[in-house]
Amino acid sequence: MTTITIKGKKYTLRYDMSVAEWLEDKYGDAREAFSKMHGTKESKKVISDIFCCMATAANDYLGIPEIVSDVELFDRHTSPGRVAVIMRAIIAAFNDGNKMQSADEEDAEVRDDYLKELKEEEKKKN
Repeated sequence: MTTITIKGKKYTLRYDMSVAEWLEDKYGDAREAFSKMHGTKESKKVISDIFCCMATAANDYLGIPEIVSDVELFDRHTSPGRVAVIMRAIIAAFNDGNKMQSADEEDAEVRDDYLKELKEEEKKKN
């Protein structure tokens, strides 16, 4: 999970199946949603919506009953650099959620356990 502080409040972002399904329902898929984060009139709304969805997913995963909505990520004085930081946090959470997870999610090493099982079964056959 990825953390970011916005106006003094720390948020944790998580990309999981709940977010993936929400992105699919709202935008068609993650690729389409992320393309709308760049250079469109609706960019600020798209970024805010994805941010709130990922923050709510993290809260739910952590057992925090707070639904994150209407976070004021941007105002008229927000710098483009700050927008880029928020977008990088969203993308980092997305990339983290897409890593293959081992049986022990606390394990820092990323492994493909499914592939490992297939190779072990193949060895048993030979």
